[in-house]
Amino acid sequence: MGVSAGALVAAGLRCPQLVARVFVEPFFSTAKLEPLAAVVRDHQSEISEPFWPWLWTVLGISAEAIEDRRYEHLLVGDLPIYAVVGDVPLSKPITGQLPSLTDEADRARLAAVGARLRIARGGHDLPFSDRDAITETVLAATQGRA
Repeated sequence: MGVSAGALVAAGLRCPQLVARVFVEPFFSTAKLEPLAAVVRDHQSEISEPFWPWLWTVLGISAEAIEDRRYEHLLVGDLPIYAVVGDVPLSKPITGQLPSLTDEADRARLAAVGARLRIARGGHDLPFSDRDAITETVLAATQGRA
């Protein structure tokens, strides 16, 4: 299981003991992460110096720019994939929370590899806004249910 950028790690895992993958709010391209970049920039004085290289290398986010990082190659259908994404579209500006960072292109990518997609209540903060959707999806994945 991986949440947000952790879904990239989960997508890349290869191990014979894995039975499924669960992604919560995954993204496979970072050029569209402007809402996240804005939050980073708003709080840049609070971000520790060692975190900035990770932000740039993995997410393509710096204090001044956003650059695309592509991760579609990690998305393969070798195991069942379950994905939980938010119902607040990336294009909808909201106050106080990030919208879903799984855009329509990423949802199409997930569908193309046969992922079981669940739309949950909220934006990128699904672990806080709709824990039940995540719990139910993890249970379905571990029990091999659709």
